[in-house]
Amino acid sequence: MSASFYERLPPLARFRDITDGASFVEPPCDWLIAVSDVRGSTQAIERGLYREVNMAGALSIIALLNLAESRDLPFVFGGDGATVLIPPELAESAKPVLAATAALVDRVYQLQLRVGLVPIADVLAAGQTLRMARVAVAHGYHQAIFHGDGMGYAEALVKDAARGAAYRIDPQENYDIIDHSGLECRWRDVPSPREETVSLLIQTHAESTEAAMALYGQTLDRIAAIYGDEQSRHPISLSGLTLSFSPHHLRHEARLLLNDAAPLKVWLQGIKLAAINLLGVLLMDGLTGAQSPWRLYKRRLLETCDCQKFDGMLRMVLAGTSRQRAQLTSYLEQQRRAGQLIYGAHWSDRALMTCLIFQRHGRHVHFVDGADGGYAMAAKQFKAQLAALGTV
Repeated sequence: MSASFYERLPPLARFRDITDGASFVEPPCDWLIAVSDVRGSTQAIERGLYREVNMAGALSIIALLNLAESRDLPFVFGGDGATVLIPPELAESAKPVLAATAALVDRVYQLQLRVGLVPIADVLAAGQTLRMARVAVAHGYHQAIFHGDGMGYAEALVKDAARGAAYRIDPQENYDIIDHSGLECRWRDVPSPREETVSLLIQTHAESTEAAMALYGQTLDRIAAIYGDEQSRHPISLSGLTLSFSPHHLRHEARLLLNDAAPLKVWLQGIKLAAINLLGVLLMDGLTGAQSPWRLYKRRLLETCDCQKFDGMLRMVLAGTSRQRAQLTSYLEQQRRAGQLIYGAHWSDRALMTCLIFQRHGRHVHFVDGADGGYAMAAKQFKAQLAALGTV
């Protein structure tokens, strides 16, 4: 039962149902939380390395999912890092994969990826809470949802200089054991379908889980009232999806494929990826019939975008106008001053996607973040508000 508990969870029908605590269960205490985090991500993004940061954050997810092969593991992508729950039988094989992933990020992107494994038993023993469910986003893609402060505690533990020593995993240059096939970054930045793309972080404050969930429900309802339903505020549109033919843009994936950052090799690999993209355009837009899987590919992509999630904090990327953002900010500020929540927001005129393609015409996940920093830059405002509360 422990090994397959996640697959056995009945999925919630819609994201709004995350506020129903009765649908959540505690994960098995013998499972572990794999944590990855780009050290100094804010400074890296300010230097223009936001795509590198996103690829580094997604790399640990694809490496662990490929390690698990056909098994479905719960995970959350945070822009500059990720958390993945793994069963105990994968723990020993996951350690060298995470170690090699950290070394690879340093080699190809010159970024430091902090990685660690935290037993859920240790999280619960520390008095933290962790409950989870999953939401049916599309056929073949169920998104993990977490309640409680357990995920945040595990991440903070790995980051802690002293307490995290027992959980952190040192980088090791053993790149051959990493399977990062399926991690792609071949789309150009996607212009906002409205006026701007907003990356949003929200965390409520309440004395009980029930009260916190009620506040999240009110916040989700207010977001819907301002921005419309999920389709209306979706940050990606079919018309905005354009494959890249720039070797410079495609260098992020090229570096991973080569395990190398040598400029000439990366440029030549980028040329190869651009040629593959040209074939993709022909298949999606011209050479195949109307009902071909290739003709339906972009629509499938749209359905499997990971643009709203919850892991003890509400994370959303949405499209709207500056006027709508002003309305939302006014509401969030009012709630913050009342001591109900803290938040962070960052906006851009476009979004970027980092894609996990397990089957070209089957299982997909497409991570969406705002360009120029997205979640990581929104976290600056969030952390400032958290510090003002005296809790960090």
